[in-house]
Amino acid sequence: MKKILLIAGLDPSGNAGLLRDLEMVHTFSLQVASVVTALTAQNARKFLALQPVSPRAFELQLRSIAPLSQYNAVKIGMLGNERLVQILIRFLKREKKRPPIVLDPVLRSTTGGSLLNFNGQSLLWKKLVPLVSLWTPNTEEASFFSGLKIRSAKEMEEAAEILRRAKKTPVLIKGGHLKGERVQDLYFNGREKTWFVFGRHHVGVHGRAPLRGTGCALSTLIACFLAGGFPVSEAVRQGRVVMQRWIENQDSF
Repeated sequence: MKKILLIAGLDPSGNAGLLRDLEMVHTFSLQVASVVTALTAQNARKFLALQPVSPRAFELQLRSIAPLSQYNAVKIGMLGNERLVQILIRFLKREKKRPPIVLDPVLRSTTGGSLLNFNGQSLLWKKLVPLVSLWTPNTEEASFFSGLKIRSAKEMEEAAEILRRAKKTPVLIKGGHLKGERVQDLYFNGREKTWFVFGRHHVGVHGRAPLRGTGCALSTLIACFLAGGFPVSEAVRQGRVVMQRWIENQDSF
């Protein structure tokens, strides 16, 4: 059986992070291993607290699941602080054979909590992004890392070019935070740009809390397809299609 490794924080509500990742992986025939980066106190409406695990605990978890060569893909989510980012970078560099890695550079929760401090953000950009196969910032994160305020599809293209030119790592910019009746995501691998455009589903109306964890879910789905042997561009396409079906199914609850 093929294996996937999830590195992420724990959201006790199950709406995001590791529990959302596990929900996505459940539909695939994959064996799962996980490393917990942080405990959070949050739910669908508010963010209460963040407690990253100790550097020692994080390092021992990584040591316990080594080597990476036994996994067919890795998904990295929230990391909490620069010390954990630093430990992960060292770990990845030591591994002689790395599987495809998807990085979701989680900076803030949907409900407003900070999930990675500034030093961690800087280290992630400088040292971690070049080590992965694909990274999946949303428009706010892509704006931060590119230095370009993204308010339109044209600016998404410009930001994708800036990010790819700077780090050479293929990027999927998730456009769900932009206003409009259509959601547009952009994949750029340095050669061609691929748009994924879907109608927006207003899940969370009629008094329900807005749907959270879609960024976690999408990056995990892509990692699952990579574990199945798909190339990055096709894994992105397959993952985005499955993600849309999942979102549409939430309307029925």
